[in-house]
Amino acid sequence: MSKIKYKDLTSLNYTPSKGIKIFHYCNKKTFWSICKNKSIWLSSIFSMNDSKELSWGRDILTEVLKKHRDEFQQEFRIQLIFIVFSIEKNLLPLIASFSGDGDLLSQWRAYADDGKGFSIGLDASYINDYFPVRLKKVLYNQKEQKRLLFYSLKTFHKYWILNNNKFSGALLEVLIEFSVDIASLKNPTFFEEKEIRLIHLLHKENGNWVDSGGHNSQKDVIPSESVLYRKSRSNNPDVPYINVSFSYCKNNIVKEVIIGPKNKMSEHELNKRLKSLDISEIIINKSQSSYR
Repeated sequence: MSKIKYKDLTSLNYTPSKGIKIFHYCNKKTFWSICKNKSIWLSSIFSMNDSKELSWGRDILTEVLKKHRDEFQQEFRIQLIFIVFSIEKNLLPLIASFSGDGDLLSQWRAYADDGKGFSIGLDASYINDYFPVRLKKVLYNQKEQKRLLFYSLKTFHKYWILNNNKFSGALLEVLIEFSVDIASLKNPTFFEEKEIRLIHLLHKENGNWVDSGGHNSQKDVIPSESVLYRKSRSNNPDVPYINVSFSYCKNNIVKEVIIGPKNKMSEHELNKRLKSLDISEIIINKSQSSYR
């Protein structure tokens, strides 16, 4: 039996070392918008390509609770399920998806206009230190997902008993965070993405989604942003998002750009255009994929 890497859901918290880059695959329009405006979008989790965002992790959680029903009282299970399955009534996770690998054919096809776009590599440690987000690794192995959730539940159960058999106060806050982070468990068919996601929460106020700002890992207070809306790809409601700026970054947060396999722009031309936007001293490469 292979060694299990993760202990509980907090094991997926991502604290990158200095020099680590994470990559965002995008079409040309989005790429130049990021470079020109020096900002990235955090969008509703329900606008992502994976139709089972949140629900996959909830299904795994339900399986684990059923399998180990003898270890957890019915009241514990009822309270936990009610909270975990109802967070979107008052909270909306916004995410931005990155990959640990900047040159994956599956990513070019899915997210970068079938290879005509770019992969932009950002400084992961700077994002972790100064953005009002939490960084999470995504886990795809189903066996590890179940083990991870089981040990998370054992910890919750221990403190639930100490808290007079209820989720309240600090324990409730931790469970709400758990309810959001459960989206870090994804269908194994997405494993090639090697996803690192940025997470930020909106809350509902008078029927509208509102941003209350947040804190970065340095505990600095980050001001709130205006909640904007863009058209969805289908007939679904408009997608809420916020713009997170990195224009104040003293050191250039953009560290590398990879030109898509179908993108005709030369490295020289790209370098020239980026310098005109005050983005310089970065690595520029052409994708190694022979895709056409």
